[in-house]
Amino acid sequence: MRYEDVHPARAESIAPIRSSLAAFAAAHGAAPETVEAVELAVSEAATNVVMHAYIEAPQPGDIHVEATVDDGVLYVAVEDTGRGVRPRPDSPGLGVGMMLMAQSCEELVVTDRDPAGALIRMRFSLAPE
Repeated sequence: MRYEDVHPARAESIAPIRSSLAAFAAAHGAAPETVEAVELAVSEAATNVVMHAYIEAPQPGDIHVEATVDDGVLYVAVEDTGRGVRPRPDSPGLGVGMMLMAQSCEELVVTDRDPAGALIRMRFSLAPE
């Protein structure tokens, strides 16, 4: 069971990404609180791409999203090909996105592939605890 999609790194892409992954999680048996956690974490990951990944690029790139389900576990990956994970002193955000992602999922792995972008991987149990 797999979901893959690519969206332009624009603010209007965040809601469709969130909705699609929430629907994918729900369709595979995620409890309502898990669906909410997926929505929050994915929204934050996509927002990070929109706000930070392509800030130095002449035009925004893409947000690559992938989700798989294996043995009652949902794995989500959000990937970009932007500038990697670097501080942004002029950031318009509050700086809590990574913390919210980490609190929403059971495991968060952030891979900086500077200058080839960033990969955020998250793991969620589908069964309620």
